[in-house]
Amino acid sequence: MKSSRFALLKVYDWAIFLPSVRQATLRFNLLTKERGLQMLSISDQSLRAYSHDVSMAQVLISYNAKGYAQLHAVAQHYPFSLIHHDLARLARISLWTEALLLTYRGAEESQFFLFYYHLLQWLNDPTLAPELLDTPFFYYSLVIHGVLPSHLAEAPSFAQLVDYDSQTRRAILHAWAENRPKRDAIRQAFLAMLPRAPKSLASLSRYD
Repeated sequence: MKSSRFALLKVYDWAIFLPSVRQATLRFNLLTKERGLQMLSISDQSLRAYSHDVSMAQVLISYNAKGYAQLHAVAQHYPFSLIHHDLARLARISLWTEALLLTYRGAEESQFFLFYYHLLQWLNDPTLAPELLDTPFFYYSLVIHGVLPSHLAEAPSFAQLVDYDSQTRRAILHAWAENRPKRDAIRQAFLAMLPRAPKSLASLSRYD
């Protein structure tokens, strides 16, 4: 995008960079705390700095009148370094990104940012099996969108899950994973919410 198309407004914002490949070009879905979801193409020079990492950064961004983003500088950079080297974990990133693109409406941007931030932190924990995060992702996505079936609403709030110590949280995640009927019901409710099934869903079982 030409810089002349962008407004003079430049703001610092916290962002999560979610990598995706389109036509053999690596791009990033940029989920910002203040401005929601953007698709951002990054120059080769910037790309070398990020590599393929899923990361969180404080970035200087300018926005044009239509709200499209252009990256100018990175103030702080926190790569989620383990994710790129684990296909089972990277498969979750693909699913979460695709699901976000399929359902994002803008109104829940702050909730989504915090939701993804904590999910990525847990996904980066080598002691936590990535499949344990599948049901929480499905469940709290339904909660954020306000379409969770009432008969499934028995879990703690996401804020409570974040506040628990790691041992308590792990026990809750294991209990979810072991309850197959409820796990399957949550997954089906999640898929019913989407306009189409995510193509990346099949990769979960392939890499687990």
